[in-house]
Amino acid sequence: MKLGRLAEAEAALLAKTVDEIQSQSTEDGTSDVPNGAAGYYLLGTICNRTDRKKAAVKHFCTALNLYPFFWCAF
Repeated sequence: MKLGRLAEAEAALLAKTVDEIQSQSTEDGTSDVPNGAAGYYLLGTICNRTDRKKAAVKHFCTALNLYPFFWCAF
C-alpha cells in the first residue's frame, strides 16, 4: 500500500487477483480478511483512496465492530 499499488494490496487482503478486483463494481465477499480489524481498516483506507466512499465506510464500521477501541477507523 505504501508503494501506491492499491489494487495489489486489496487483492492480497481479499485473496483475489488484481483483475477480479478491478472487474467488481461492489465490495462483497470480505469475510476472510486477514488480521481482523486491522485488515478491514486497510481495506477501508484503500477504498477511500480509490474514491469508493461507501465501501470505505462499510470496512471502517466492520473494523470498529470487531474492535471498538480501534481509533484509527473511527
